[in-house]
Amino acid sequence: MGYVITFISAFFTLSLYVLSKPIPGSILLNPWLSISQILALIGITLFSFTYVLSSRWYYLEDWFGGLDKVYKLHHLIGSIAFVMLIHHPLLLALNALPDLSTASGFIFLSSSLAYNFGVLSLYSMILLLVFTFLIKLPYDLWLKTHDFMGLSLAFAVIHVLTINSDISRYLPLKLWILSWLFIAVIFYVSKVFFYKYLGPHYRYQVSSVKIIGDLIEIYLSPISKVLKFSPGQYAFIGFDQSGLKEPHPFSFSSTPNDKQIRFSVKMSGDYTPKLKGLMLGTTASVWGAYGRLNQNFFSHRDVVCITGGIGVTPFVSLISAELKQPKNRQIYFFYTAKSESQATYHQTFLQYTKDLSNFHYFPYFTNTKPRLSAVYIAKNLSHLNDKIFYLCGPTSMMLGLTEQLLNLKIKRSNIIFEDFSFK
Repeated sequence: MGYVITFISAFFTLSLYVLSKPIPGSILLNPWLSISQILALIGITLFSFTYVLSSRWYYLEDWFGGLDKVYKLHHLIGSIAFVMLIHHPLLLALNALPDLSTASGFIFLSSSLAYNFGVLSLYSMILLLVFTFLIKLPYDLWLKTHDFMGLSLAFAVIHVLTINSDISRYLPLKLWILSWLFIAVIFYVSKVFFYKYLGPHYRYQVSSVKIIGDLIEIYLSPISKVLKFSPGQYAFIGFDQSGLKEPHPFSFSSTPNDKQIRFSVKMSGDYTPKLKGLMLGTTASVWGAYGRLNQNFFSHRDVVCITGGIGVTPFVSLISAELKQPKNRQIYFFYTAKSESQATYHQTFLQYTKDLSNFHYFPYFTNTKPRLSAVYIAKNLSHLNDKIFYLCGPTSMMLGLTEQLLNLKIKRSNIIFEDFSFK
């Protein structure tokens, strides 16, 4: 549904632009001007939609199949919108040549206030994209730079309201574009200023912290209301402790019936090693739950789980839930790591083979073998048909194995994976 909405919105914008012309054929009379206008209108529609996609609005997961896919589309649509919008003033300048004075007014600040707001909107967007793609910032600072995207949005709104264009002359187009900008403002304000209060927010406190190799297990106890989640989901967590307040996404490794919720976190990067210093009793803000890795997992179809690295965490929750309520189906579990010592939950899954008759465990250690492949997986299964494949781990592993599974004629709808590399 989400991709349909995206396509229809862009197509509807183009249709309204064509209808705004008293003589449709006039579009071809001045192609540079027409192309620049089309790019601007579709670009601003997609630009507005990116604010919806970044809002963590609950329905987005159902429309796109998970918050990770929503964020990926957010990056893609944001990039497309930027390319369209940056070509708008360039083509207008090209159309104005050889009048250099008029042409420069589309790219640089000039005496025209309406044009200046458009220029400022574009420049502020360029500045944000520089921080996003070219400058490697710590996660918390990188996240805060996105809050300034509201400045670009504000300049765009004023530009649209003050410019003399097809938007001002054709009411349906004006209402359509202003509606999208209004939606963008609503979602931006709610995300930046009110999400912490109105979002799915729960208060917990740290009851235990365990360090297992390069993994930290954090146990949280509810202060008031209890967060409801499904096995395999994750939440955004911020701790009321210096250096740990910025919310980060972590998977549940506990089950919904446990008295405490547990998160298993791999120590890597700038933030997660600091979690070793978490003090008992520290309050935590938990937002969630999110994630669609578990879709159809508890049906009666055979499932194949493929994981590596910290991607194992949601499967600890999923298999633990299976242990409490077994289904009449088979689970094939492939756990890849560099060595047995780095497979943190290796002993846990070995125990599952004793407790679950339908659980088949295949540890795979790459210090003595090549990388895990779909061919190896297929050799250990009686057949590939009618099975659902669940992947969670490093992005390169998931993408590579997905392509290999597709080459083995596995339907794309039977391959489910979740990518936590939101940045």
